[in-house]
Amino acid sequence: LVSVHVAWSVRGLGLLRVLADDIRHLLDANCHANSQRPKVEFGFVIYDSSSAPAPTAEKGLDTSLRYAFHDSAICYRNGRIDLAAELQGLDPAHELVYTCGPPGLTASTKSVCNKLHLACHIEHFSTL
Repeated sequence: LVSVHVAWSVRGLGLLRVLADDIRHLLDANCHANSQRPKVEFGFVIYDSSSAPAPTAEKGLDTSLRYAFHDSAICYRNGRIDLAAELQGLDPAHELVYTCGPPGLTASTKSVCNKLHLACHIEHFSTL
């Protein structure tokens, strides 16, 4: 079993809605795991740094996002991502960190990874 823990920092749920179909496709493919491609365990933590109120238990995530994430365990938090809390407890021998985003986020992620002796891959994107 392979495990993927996604801690996603967003400024509002708009981007998640845009990517909902792609997320759904990834998780649908995972449902068809076989001996050549083992099933992956996914967990999602979404940090929303916008001023929008967090979804409540009564309201929850909208239908498109619940559908995209297969109603899997999605933890939604308001505020900025707590990198140390998210990365604490990872096993350096078996887990690695992949990060992308603005330079401040990737530098902070790399710094926390260095302190915790975790391998960190940084993906750099450029805008046109």
